[in-house]
Amino acid sequence: MVDDETDEYASWDEEGATTGDAVDEDDGPDGFETAREERESMYPMTGYALVRIEYQEPPGEALTEVAHYGRLGDVELPDPAPMAEYVVYDADGNAYRRADVEAAGE
Repeated sequence: MVDDETDEYASWDEEGATTGDAVDEDDGPDGFETAREERESMYPMTGYALVRIEYQEPPGEALTEVAHYGRLGDVELPDPAPMAEYVVYDADGNAYRRADVEAAGE
């Protein structure tokens, strides 16, 4: 316990949050929700989607589908660029990085 009689294990919400600190659900989605929705929109119905991630763009504008493939082993990943990277998504939302794609191609 701390000297001011507050529980040392209390969360920030219990100690110092005010009603203005909370995000009202009616204010719309936050950045995490927007990013999740954008990511889920990239999941293909079948096969694999090659997606470019632009790190300088805000959530909701950071992902671009580059190509679609029927098999993971067929995916051709471009080299990463400054502030951009590539990922492959399947229909279940699984993400595959370069090592996964290269292993599938062997």
